[in-house]
Amino acid sequence: MHFRPRLLAGLVAVALANWNPAQADQVTMINGDRLTGTVLHKDRDLLILRTAYAGEVRLRCTDIATVATDEAVEVMLDDGTLTRLHLQPPPPPGTAIPPQPAEPVASAAVDAVSPNVDELVPPAATDAASPAANEAVSPNSDADALAAIIAATTPEPPEPPAPAEPPEPPVPPLSAILFIKPTPEESGVGHRSLGHAGLALSSTRGNSSNDSFHGDAEWIRRARAFRTTLSGEGNYGRDSGDASASNWRASSRYDRFFNPKEFLYAKAALENDRFRDLRLRGTVGGGYGYQLYEDDTTTLSVRGGLKYIDVSHYELAREGYGAMGWGIDFRRSLQMFPATLFHTQEGTWGGEGHGTELQTRTGLRLPVGNGLNFTSQVNVDWESQPASGRNATDTTVQFGLGYTFH
Repeated sequence: MHFRPRLLAGLVAVALANWNPAQADQVTMINGDRLTGTVLHKDRDLLILRTAYAGEVRLRCTDIATVATDEAVEVMLDDGTLTRLHLQPPPPPGTAIPPQPAEPVASAAVDAVSPNVDELVPPAATDAASPAANEAVSPNSDADALAAIIAATTPEPPEPPAPAEPPEPPVPPLSAILFIKPTPEESGVGHRSLGHAGLALSSTRGNSSNDSFHGDAEWIRRARAFRTTLSGEGNYGRDSGDASASNWRASSRYDRFFNPKEFLYAKAALENDRFRDLRLRGTVGGGYGYQLYEDDTTTLSVRGGLKYIDVSHYELAREGYGAMGWGIDFRRSLQMFPATLFHTQEGTWGGEGHGTELQTRTGLRLPVGNGLNFTSQVNVDWESQPASGRNATDTTVQFGLGYTFH
């Protein structure tokens, strides 16, 4: 089958007429460099740009001259206003706006008016050579014909112009834009949920027989004024038919922010560990926290306060005491390869009678697709004054699969 040259040329012309190259956001640096991609987010200090050639690039706002987007995006201004703007660089100083050309005046009304009335009368009405026509035309019919001709040649009044659309608000300078594509906690509108769940299993048969199980989960609900965190974990193990590990803990924490960096928190926790002689330990407390970093790639917060601990033992008598506590939450998405490094720490100092306790969870989550990730983690539990016959430190290395959502 052969295409005709004209048909082929027509198809090419249609394709070229409908072809529209993909647009992209553009960031111009102060030194003149230009980067293209998609603006993912801008906070007070950093702008994150996703590029096709270097992945996600983090740029300091102090090094950026202008930001241009190919469509309107949601922004939050420094006065708290939340709006949508099509970001474009400002015109060069001294650039004049060209005047709009005047619309031509319609000449139909002028052309329709003739100074000679006789020209408006059709020849049939004035033809003396046709007696029949003269007999058929009466003064009334002449007036009707003249009126019909005038009505047909008189232009209709023009339609009123449509109301003009309000002009787009002027684009403020980048220094006046706090956030581009703000998160719910930044804009104050709504909230977002994020978290993870993990599972690690092992089973050995042969010269030795042992099984182990570990599960953990965390759910965070974040809004502008508060953050709620629920977490829990459990471990169980058997070695040659005898229990070698049996413990679980669950906690909840509520953080109330009174500015973007500072918050007050309240926390409650329950814990059981047979091999540490803890039938049930309940903890309630609260204090002050500071959010050092919180963006799409890095989260770091520290906190400290007071707590009350009530412990029911398997062997010893029940006791309750006050203590000082602290905590660290850290998460970092690495740039070298798509992985997330995390570290959490909970510490307690109960004075001379109870000493110091420390619990840390440190690991790496490597995504494998569709929210699933491979997790390697090290858990360390340490007590300065362990129960009689118990070791001061418990260390567990775990490998397993997890699921992350946000």
